[in-house]
Amino acid sequence: MGKRAFCETEVPVEAAVLDCLENPSIDTVLFVDAADFKGEPGEMRLFGASEAGQIQPAFSTHKVPLDLLIGMVLAKGKNAFLLGIRPESMEWLGQMGGAVLETINELDFFRPKT
Repeated sequence: MGKRAFCETEVPVEAAVLDCLENPSIDTVLFVDAADFKGEPGEMRLFGASEAGQIQPAFSTHKVPLDLLIGMVLAKGKNAFLLGIRPESMEWLGQMGGAVLETINELDFFRPKT
C-alpha cells in the first residue's frame, strides 16, 4: 500500500492539491465532497475523474472548481477520484444533516492513526 496523505479543512484544498502534485510518492488523489447525484442523504458514491465534472453542483464553496483541480492532478499523470456524499440539502450554506454526519463518522478510517 502506498503512502497516504490526509488533509482536513485547516488548509485550503487547493494548497493541499498543489502539494500532492509535486510529491512523487503520491500517485492518487481522492477528493471527498458533497455531491448531488440523486442518491439518498448520506449515501456515498465513488466517481472517476471524467464523471466527477458531471455531478458537481451549480455553486461551489471552493476558490478553484473541483474539475480544474482534478484536471491538474491528471495533467501530472496521477489518478483522481471523487468520493461524493449526497447532502440532505443542496441549499447555499445549508447545515450537515444527521445522515451525512453518520457517513463522515464511518469514513474516519481514512484518517492516519497517530
